[in-house]
Amino acid sequence: MTETNLAKNLHQAWNRQPSRRRLAAKVLILGTLLVTAALAFLPEAGLRWGLSSAMQKLGMAETHLASADIALFNGRLVIRSFQASPKIGQTLGLDRLDFSFRWLPLLKREVSVESLDLAGLSINLKHEGDKLIVNGAPIDLKPSGGNQGSVWNFDISALNLTDSQIDLATQ
Repeated sequence: MTETNLAKNLHQAWNRQPSRRRLAAKVLILGTLLVTAALAFLPEAGLRWGLSSAMQKLGMAETHLASADIALFNGRLVIRSFQASPKIGQTLGLDRLDFSFRWLPLLKREVSVESLDLAGLSINLKHEGDKLIVNGAPIDLKPSGGNQGSVWNFDISALNLTDSQIDLATQ
């Protein structure tokens, strides 16, 4: 059987199918394409939005993220060239953040990081009375609304700081 005969036979077999079955097949194919596209683009868009909104809650006016690579099924996240600027104070930035995480603790509001690699991080922390000043900008560490059910716990098994500087001071 030649290719033209095969294509002709497939076309005839497709036309013999009831219109409901053809419509269902088209809808299934279109749905599969949409879900595949969503899985390819939504995790990174969600990460960008979540990181931006979290930084804004901490008092940062602008955030810039050059690229993010997230592998949800492997539990891996890589962020390159992140910058956050407060209204006052110095810019908080890092060249690269790379970490592996576990999914199950997220359901219990815990972030469990297997390994965290930070490159080019520069933070200046000052503790003045009951305030924490990060790179010149005051940060409110109290949970909003006093709701203890919204508190997250963090666990980091391995931390690697490359070309990074953290200055701690108290007054």
